[in-house]
Amino acid sequence: MSTTDGTGAPGSPPDPWAPAGPPASGQPADPPSPPLPPAPPLPPVPGAWQPAAPVSPPHAPQHSAPPQSYAPPQQGAPPYGPGPYAAAPNLVVRRYPPVLPIQGRRPPLWIFLLIVAALLAHSVWLWVRYGPSGDATSSLSSRLWTLEIALAAGVVLITVLGRWSRSVGWVPRRGTAPAVPIIAIAVSVTAVALLAASGADLGWAPTRYALLLVNCLAVGVFEETMFRGLLWASLPERWSASRVLLVTSVSFGALHLANGFVTGRWGVAVAQACFVSFAGLGLGAVRMRSGWLGLGVVTHMLIDASLMAAGASVTRAQDLDPSGRHVPVLVLLLMLAFLCLYITLAVAGFVVLVRTFRSERQLRRLAAWFPGGAGPSPSWPPGPPTLVG
Repeated sequence: MSTTDGTGAPGSPPDPWAPAGPPASGQPADPPSPPLPPAPPLPPVPGAWQPAAPVSPPHAPQHSAPPQSYAPPQQGAPPYGPGPYAAAPNLVVRRYPPVLPIQGRRPPLWIFLLIVAALLAHSVWLWVRYGPSGDATSSLSSRLWTLEIALAAGVVLITVLGRWSRSVGWVPRRGTAPAVPIIAIAVSVTAVALLAASGADLGWAPTRYALLLVNCLAVGVFEETMFRGLLWASLPERWSASRVLLVTSVSFGALHLANGFVTGRWGVAVAQACFVSFAGLGLGAVRMRSGWLGLGVVTHMLIDASLMAAGASVTRAQDLDPSGRHVPVLVLLLMLAFLCLYITLAVAGFVVLVRTFRSERQLRRLAAWFPGGAGPSPSWPPGPPTLVG
């Protein structure tokens, strides 16, 4: 007969897997077993797979940085649709020489217009009263031209009394690009050599050189102060630099149409006006790049003086022999070099005009693409493309 305490039959050994029954009365309970220590980690096996470190998702906030506020893109910019900012990433920003702004008091435009009107009235009066007087350039080296000297002194006095010396360009400034001034200096040096060679062929005394230089200096001071000075500084402030350069050059050439009243050869006067307008771009570029009128006045003076002396030398040789074989070779070579440099200066002025126009167009586009003043780079300075300081 079996028992029901789970110990098995009488006399059999106790079953170790049998559930423990209640302790007998009077016997103490067994103490609980202590917990087993954790198993030591197994050494890594070379080549075995190791679990990767947990990676936070990209959108998880960085606890070391402060929270960033979300700024949605502006309307008109991607992804909302095409707008003015859509073409900005494809923009190629070109660097151009800066344009020096006009500083100081600006003269009124009526001063320039009044002087030009007085000159035209005087030329018309002489033409009506006496008729054409012929070419008077031969007298540049024989006597002082008191009218030109008086006009030069007058415009300088007006500039000083009006306190417009700085805006007109009589105060030296640091230039922006040396290429055009270097060409002007080369033209001046070649003109000096041509003047010396022509004068030596003509047998001039030092007084003839002095008279020619004084008269041409008066012409240079008057015309440069009038067009690259008073007119340059008195045009409207909203005008761009390219427009100022173009208008002053065309006006400079148009005034030479008045030579038709003096010589009576209107075809020559029109051709001279066209060429002088083109050459005026070079003298205007000298004013724009050098920042003052001094270099332009000296270049203008030497150009006129060398052309007058070379013309007199060629005329004398043609009088001796109509075939022109008596023209000195040195004079011909220097005249060829001078004309090449003179045309180079005019072409450089045209290049400056085109580059200035492109610079202004680029600035307008950048101002439209970045209306807040933040350009495509931190060093980009926004500003109006004008001569106004």
